[in-house]
Amino acid sequence: MRKDAQKHFESAETFLKESEHLFSGRFYNGTVGRAYYAMFHAATAALLAKGIERTSHHAIISAFGEFIVKSGLLESQFH
Repeated sequence: MRKDAQKHFESAETFLKESEHLFSGRFYNGTVGRAYYAMFHAATAALLAKGIERTSHHAIISAFGEFIVKSGLLESQFH
């Protein structure tokens, strides 16, 4: 796996763990923010693994739909 993709995947795992911790403490606003960043970094890692680089949040979301969901790698409910 590309080093930059691996870095984003590791960030996604960290944000997910933080989100779970915040949820257990009933800090729901913080939970949502950390969960968003977990998904953002996971999507970035998936795109980088396919050699697709984007920088803005909007561009990541759009490219994820185009290259991951529309290609059938992931069901549309996850986009």
